[in-house]
Amino acid sequence: MSRKNRIAILGAGRLGKGFLGAEFLNAGWNVDFYDIDKKVIDNLKNSEFTVDMHTPYQTYKKKYSGYGVYDVNDDISKPLSEANVIAIDTYPQDIYMLYPLLGKLQRINLHRRR
Repeated sequence: MSRKNRIAILGAGRLGKGFLGAEFLNAGWNVDFYDIDKKVIDNLKNSEFTVDMHTPYQTYKKKYSGYGVYDVNDDISKPLSEANVIAIDTYPQDIYMLYPLLGKLQRINLHRRR
């Protein structure tokens, strides 16, 4: 039995949500957003998000829904470990905050292989 592809996007800002999230949702992937900002998390949980789409002939708005949203301050190792792909979209100065989470994820994956 094959499972649908799943991407975990660490950072749900403009690039994480508006580019990566939109592209993977368009491609039919399961998309999970992970963020540290409570306002960003609440907005994504309580509504869909909109992206301005641009083509050579028109500009229009496209709404997205049907994604998962997680607070990185919670224990997210289980949902995160189910991802086929992990994309990191944070400011360079903030990436250190992900080290404990990524270390825990690595330990889970090593344990699964044994």
